[in-house]
Amino acid sequence: MAGKITELGAQTGAQIALTDLTEMVDVSDTSMAATGTNKKVPQAEYIAFLNANGVGSGIAMSPNPPSTTTVLWADTDEVGGVITIEDAVDAVAAALAAGTHANVIITYDDAANSISLSAAGGETAVQTIESVAGPTYTVMAADANKIKRLVVTTTVTLPSGGLGVGARVDFLCIGGPATFVLGSGASWDVRPTPSAVARSVGSFVTAIKMGTTSWALTGDLV
Repeated sequence: MAGKITELGAQTGAQIALTDLTEMVDVSDTSMAATGTNKKVPQAEYIAFLNANGVGSGIAMSPNPPSTTTVLWADTDEVGGVITIEDAVDAVAAALAAGTHANVIITYDDAANSISLSAAGGETAVQTIESVAGPTYTVMAADANKIKRLVVTTTVTLPSGGLGVGARVDFLCIGGPATFVLGSGASWDVRPTPSAVARSVGSFVTAIKMGTTSWALTGDLV
């Protein structure tokens, strides 16, 4: 048996197994000597200790999926100089919440340590398509950012209220040209040119709520 560490066989990191043993001195146990008692510690126990106490190189060393308390970075020269996964998620959530993110809802679940993003109105990448079969139709709040298929010749009323500023409604004329009129209290932000009438079957027209009660109309008009 070797008497010195330098006389021991070398082992690389790739050869180390979690069941391998390391010798340590337990200073709280003086049964062997006043300076402590030599004991064996499996590598897995060392890993668990380092991750639980914020000591180490800053790399999550657990062989299992890391927990929220797994240390990402540690400065052993500073008191409290430890950053865990939860600390990192908290910081990202705070940074996102502090910024301006149009049409995005940021949801942070502290218990689950998760951040999720979802649409918050405004124009979306995919529009819902709905058919209108009657000769008259009044735009509603639920129509915001949708495509309305006008399957017959239709008179469309744009109301003063109901939709928020910036909302848009698209119209595709399937059964005949559509005529767009203003509801009570509504106005044109800019008068449609040449008129507020769709040209023919197949015309595509967009109405945009420009102000609290005002509208703009653009597209295939005649």
